[in-house]
Amino acid sequence: MRQCLDARQDSRCDCPVPLNCLMFASIQGGGMPEYRSRFAQAAAAEPRVDGFVLGGLGLGGEDPDSRQALIRTMISSGPLPPSKPRVATGCGAPIDCVRCVAAGCDMVSTSYPLDASEAGLALVFSCTSQGVGCGSAAAGAETAAGAGAAAGQQHFLFSGTGAGTDADLKASGALTADADPQGPVPARDGCVDLRMACFTRDKRPLLPGCSCTVCRTGRVSRGYIHHLLEAKEMLAEVLLAQHNLHHYMAFMAAVRAAAAA
Repeated sequence: MRQCLDARQDSRCDCPVPLNCLMFASIQGGGMPEYRSRFAQAAAAEPRVDGFVLGGLGLGGEDPDSRQALIRTMISSGPLPPSKPRVATGCGAPIDCVRCVAAGCDMVSTSYPLDASEAGLALVFSCTSQGVGCGSAAAGAETAAGAGAAAGQQHFLFSGTGAGTDADLKASGALTADADPQGPVPARDGCVDLRMACFTRDKRPLLPGCSCTVCRTGRVSRGYIHHLLEAKEMLAEVLLAQHNLHHYMAFMAAVRAAAAA
């Protein structure tokens, strides 16, 4: 870390780093709190660091509670100053992002929207501040997962809730149907799988009421995306990515609003 910071200010360096380029310290240590605590203290003591990356999360197979405990350990051990941004890596489903924010992170690094697009999934979970996790983050509650995910206006359970079989999903409410006269639409983990045959003639947008460029025109239907997926057209992933990124940004905006409340 210090070698990189020194090279940043050394004009003789073969690959000089622009002074206006922010440099974040990566805090590692696997699943061992004592190592992460040591790295956090060293990073916090370096005044030239512009921010902190809480790295290596989600790679060791730790459960959500253990990951959140590691984040709290890194932030408190430094302590990492609140004036410098903290970035959490290894985030997956929306509830993982909420847990990171509740633990004290300012930003999260996730490929979840694009991963969902590649899998033919459209994000449809609630992203209001009254939905799952957003209000909980503002209150600092870590119980947004599991049973708490069924509260409020939220209609879908996120990943990692422990529900397994279809019977479990139906019993918990994770497998639900849209209130639409055209018929039920299976939804798991806040997504709809547009590869399913039930979307063949579905003329609805990906998410009614969504303001993204794909949904608001009314020209792109679930049935059309289903056709593109069946034909293995790249356009399906492009359209899904536009919608999913827009929806995820709205979700994160709701998280910020809830955290500031």
